[in-house]
Amino acid sequence: GVLNGRSVTTVRLGKRFTCALADAKPFCWGDNGNGQLGVGVVGTPPYSTVPVAVSMPTQVADEPVTALTAGENFTCMIAQGRPFCWGLNTSGQLGDGSFTSKPDPVAVDATGALLGKQARTFSAGFGHMVFLAQQVPTAPREVTASVNGTEATVSWQPPTDDGGRAVMGYRVSGGGSGCESTGSACTVSGLAPGAEITLNVVARNGVGDSVPATVNVTTSPAPAVVKVKQSFAAPKRLKKSGVTVVAAKGARTSAGQPVTTKVKTKGKVKVLRKGGAVKVRSFGKKGWRVTLTQTAPGTDTVEPFSQRVVYVNGKRR
Repeated sequence: GVLNGRSVTTVRLGKRFTCALADAKPFCWGDNGNGQLGVGVVGTPPYSTVPVAVSMPTQVADEPVTALTAGENFTCMIAQGRPFCWGLNTSGQLGDGSFTSKPDPVAVDATGALLGKQARTFSAGFGHMVFLAQQVPTAPREVTASVNGTEATVSWQPPTDDGGRAVMGYRVSGGGSGCESTGSACTVSGLAPGAEITLNVVARNGVGDSVPATVNVTTSPAPAVVKVKQSFAAPKRLKKSGVTVVAAKGARTSAGQPVTTKVKTKGKVKVLRKGGAVKVRSFGKKGWRVTLTQTAPGTDTVEPFSQRVVYVNGKRR
């Protein structure tokens, strides 16, 4: 008959009737007094001695049926992850919000607790149904981490339970950084140096993310920065009569930083500035004093520069 040449993968027994999945389509035979064969009529005929094809709902007419279960006088199947039931409904076991028996499969009410949920497995009782929805995975197991400077390589084992849908990947996050992997390890870079950080590892499937498994790491402290000292050569003496250059045009320190020169004078001496150069002109051998204050900015690798030089009558003190 209708099963000829088909591959039967599931057989379920109700009370005086049987249903089977063959090539992902449902077929039933036996008692039909409550429409449990799913052929659109109740009790006419009252039974079938050979398998008959179940009338598929229009919304899943061309979709494969992935699971089948039978209660005492009703049957349920899963198509596109959704449950459909038919047969006796005096206890509301068809789940369509009524107590009316149905000879054709009807969709279980998906506006409430089953909204947006996909079946993981299900089973029929005497006059009720149990539906286990797919869910997020359990947390990854045996999470460990090794630290190299400000990087942490995190490893783990797969979750014990994938929630009924295959784990698609994992994400590690914490300390403002993260990484993703489809395997069992990944490396988080750019963590703060010298910090204690909690890293969270979640498993992901088509439903969502698991609760995180955590591992604590301590990154290496940042290396000490040794800054270079700058220098700038001030004249050993100033001419007692004449002009002495104390800072040439575009003067720079040994580290290449621009030099700023301030001059304070007393007595027979004059400061000359031209084109960025700083010169001192004296007019006598005695009774004059010059104080130079020279500075240059620092950088991440160079210390700021400052020096104060005093000349009395041309001699450096």
